[in-house]
Order: sequence, then structure tokens, then C-alpha cells
Amino acid sequence: MTENRKAVREEMNELPEGFKMTELGPIPKEWKIERLEEMVSEIMSGEWGKDENAPGLVACRVLRGTDFAEAEKCNLSKVPVRYVKAAAVQRRQLKAGDLIVELSGGSEDQPTGRILLVADELLNRNKMPVLYSNFTKRIRISSDYVLPEYFAYYWRHLYNLGATRLYEKRTTGIRNFKLDDFLRSEMITIPPVNEQKAISRILFTVQQARETTERVIQATNELKKSLMRYLFTYGPVPLEKAERVPLKEIETGSVPEHWSTVDFGAAVLNMRFHVGKVKQKEYLNSGRFPVVDQGQKLIAGYWNKPEDVYNGPLPVIIFGDHTRVFKFINFRFVCGADGTKILIPNTSKFDPAFLYYALTRLEIPNRGYNRHYALLRQQRLICPPLSEQKRIADILGAVDKKLRAEELKKQALETLFKTLLYNLMTGRISVKNINIT
Repeated sequence: MTENRKAVREEMNELPEGFKMTELGPIPKEWKIERLEEMVSEIMSGEWGKDENAPGLVACRVLRGTDFAEAEKCNLSKVPVRYVKAAAVQRRQLKAGDLIVELSGGSEDQPTGRILLVADELLNRNKMPVLYSNFTKRIRISSDYVLPEYFAYYWRHLYNLGATRLYEKRTTGIRNFKLDDFLRSEMITIPPVNEQKAISRILFTVQQARETTERVIQATNELKKSLMRYLFTYGPVPLEKAERVPLKEIETGSVPEHWSTVDFGAAVLNMRFHVGKVKQKEYLNSGRFPVVDQGQKLIAGYWNKPEDVYNGPLPVIIFGDHTRVFKFINFRFVCGADGTKILIPNTSKFDPAFLYYALTRLEIPNRGYNRHYALLRQQRLICPPLSEQKRIADILGAVDKKLRAEELKKQALETLFKTLLYNLMTGRISVKNINIT
């Protein structure tokens, strides 16, 4: 953090008009800076409570750090119900504007020190008291200095910069956040209250747009699941004709009578092509050729050597031997090492896209990080006429196209939020120049 601030000052040979130089770098002249601890009026430790009810105990929802993401969306459905002494409930029951800080847990990719702003809606949606666990602490701030919502967003700004990582202490493999040191050392920019409100409103609006997009993605995924069940039971027929489709029972359920089944070996070709394999630690962040491996992401990284590019027929289906993940690939790529199987569809029997969707429906037992290809080879696959396969693949492909568009929109909103958060908290963008209706 200190190096970042020094770099900012060195880069600023000349202050922009209306700015002043501070310990945090250039900020608008009417803004102030204070230490975080100056904003805090109260810190209270959490309470975990008991597993079972007993006389004198009160049923409560008790928030953990792992619940923060859903609680931010006012969803408490997975927050555990615990039983807490009435006196502890009275002291620790959350109210709107409270801030909860995660003290323990975290990981290399997700440091401790995350913060949650308690919203009215979060509390109104739940009939029982809402508390916070003993691995978190509640902060209440003095609203005379700064708005709780602005304070929470500024904290997130510091978190994104990696500030909380500097205050982690590791004991027996557990990461603990040194809250007091963080509050004592870190500083906050404080615009006038009307600007704090505007900044918070802008950031909240972008968050709401992202959450709306997430709900669209969730609904579209549910639609896809329903469509797949229908199409793989009745075929590509209108709903009003489904009851008239003659069905037969196979091992995986009901299918149209005229569909056949084939062994997995008949669905793919046994062909060998040059495949260069790149170790995960060697992936590039950008480059000429995408790397496809057995992980969840479609593209895991990049590579620049053309001699390592897969030179066989396309499209292909990637199977994760350890992960059981399937991917439909219709572009030139470099194969990620270890556990990445390339399946070449037998196009005399299968439409490649249909085969991909059929494979994703298989229930392959999870053997942990052991290999699963031997189990895949034992599977039998439904094999409709090619014309029906194509129609089914086209229907599901249209849904996937919608999903990809929404995922890109979500990514764009996440990038916008991070960009706005940084620029608004440093005064580089003025709220006067942003119109949010």
C-alpha cells in the first residue's frame, strides 16, 4: 500500500485543478482524510450459540463469513439457525447500518477482512433475530463523520487493493485478520455527505444490475435443465404433441420408441493427432492461442507456440478425466496437461453438439481426483436420428447463446463496478459526471 501511494505521488508532477496532495495521494480539495478508527464508535465480538434449543435460549440466524455473498443479496436461506442466550441476543442483534467484518478463514485468492453492510431489507426478510458468529466482529460507526454505506464501499476499495492482506496473521494454517491494527493504520477519504450518498447510490445501482443479471442466468440455467429433460424424453416435438409420442424404457429413463442406444466407443473416433500439452504453471495471461484444460473455465489461459496447437478435426469435446467436466470446442486450441481428454465425435452417428449435450447428462460417479475416463467408456448413449439430434442441439444452442451473452454482461458489470469503485473513492471521477437514473 505504501509503495502504491508513493508511486501515485511520483506520477503527479502537477496536481489537477481542484485537487490537493495528501498522504493518500491527490484528492479533491473539499475532501478530508481520517484514520478508519476515527470513524468507529463501537466494536462487538460475535456469538455462535448452541446447536439445540433449551430454556432461556432464542432461535437466531447467525451470519458467518461464508454467508456474506448471499447476505449482500438479502438471502439468508443458507444461514444456520443457532440458539443463543437472550442477553447475548439483546447485545448482538444486528440493525440496519451495522457492519460485519470477517476475522478468520480466507484463502490465497480471498483474504480475510471482508465486510458486509447490514441492510434494512436483509432484516425485514427474516422473522427471527440476525446475529453474527464469533469469527466475525460488528462495527458501528459515527454517522456524524461518514455514512455506513460509504464506509463499507471504501473498505471494499481497500480490500480490492490488497490492504487487508497486510494485516493477516497465520496460526496453524488459519488466517486471522488483525482488525485493530487495520483500523489504526489505514485511512479513508471523506467527501461531503451529499457526495457520499451519490457515490454509494452509483455503486449500489451497478451492484443491483449485476444481481439482476445473475438472476437471469440462474433462471436461464433452470430453463435449460427443463428443456433437456423434455427433449431427451420426448424429442424435438411441440408440447401439445408430447403425450402422443410412443415411449420405451431404457436404463436412464423414458425415450422415444424409435431412438436407439450405442456404446460410448461407437460415439467417438479413435484417431491420433499431434497434441502439445502445457503445464498449468506455464499458462500465460494473454497470447495467440487459448489453452483448454479440464477445469471449469472454458479458456484456462493462453500460449504462443504454434507447434503446440491441436491440429485435428473440429469440433471436439473435452472431457476432464479428474473433474468430469465436458466442454464443446470449435476453435483451435492448446491442450492443458494432465487429465484433459480430447473426444472426436463420430459424425456418421452423432451431431457433435448433440453428443456434447448427451454426454453432459451422464451420471458418472465421483471418484475424487482419481481418473474417470474408464467409467465414461462404460456408458451407453441415446442415439436419435441425426435430423432430430440437430434440432435438439439447435434448441439448446440457442439457450447457451443467451447464457453466454448474460455471462458477458455480468463480467462487464463486475469490471465496471471495480473501475468505478477505484475512481470514485480516489476522486478521479466526479459524481457530477455520472448520470444514474
